[in-house]
Amino acid sequence: PTSDIGGGKIPAAEKKTTLGITTPVALTAAAELSHKSISELLRLRKESHSLITFDEMKRLWDTCLSFTLSIEKCSNQKAYGLRSTLLTQAKAFVERRHEANMASLVSALDGERWNQCDVIPERQLALDRLCSGRAVLSGQSATDIVNGSAAPASSSASARPDGAKLREADVEGKRYKVVWSSLLLVEMVLSNVACAAHFQTLATNVVGKVCELLRLFNSRT
Repeated sequence: PTSDIGGGKIPAAEKKTTLGITTPVALTAAAELSHKSISELLRLRKESHSLITFDEMKRLWDTCLSFTLSIEKCSNQKAYGLRSTLLTQAKAFVERRHEANMASLVSALDGERWNQCDVIPERQLALDRLCSGRAVLSGQSATDIVNGSAAPASSSASARPDGAKLREADVEGKRYKVVWSSLLLVEMVLSNVACAAHFQTLATNVVGKVCELLRLFNSRT
């Protein structure tokens, strides 16, 4: 059998062989063009992406990573350029977030009057989750983690009256008087834990940020 292409007769077997060679090449080229285009778009929006919320950054990361895996599966090649760009975006987000946290903590410490604060239920639940090692669980949003709006992590937490403020923070059964800046620090630590859990390639970097926050707090108190 033959096929009429461009006015000439090409045997069907030869045509099939040609298509078999061309298709993977075209697919690889299309995949390369796709991830280069997405990488360029991300680079153009690097500054904007560093200012978005954690939940928005999570969606961006998950969407781009899913696209990257799909492209790599289709082309059988690693999209190193897109992966590198995505990692750079996450690093910029972490850096900007850390700068904001440091500035907020300095401001809080400068204005601290060292009066004892009540601990609202949401913050106590966040402390419970942090102490239990379950500060980050699958299915929780960043807002849930920071606000402690997930289910209680311990029997002592569930025994507390709902909606009642505590005069002291309960940490593993021990009571501590707290001030506003210390509660703010705990909130920042929880936020960083959530960040490290989601962007696992940046976990070491984020741990370093937590250490910087703790050193700043200790140096000013």
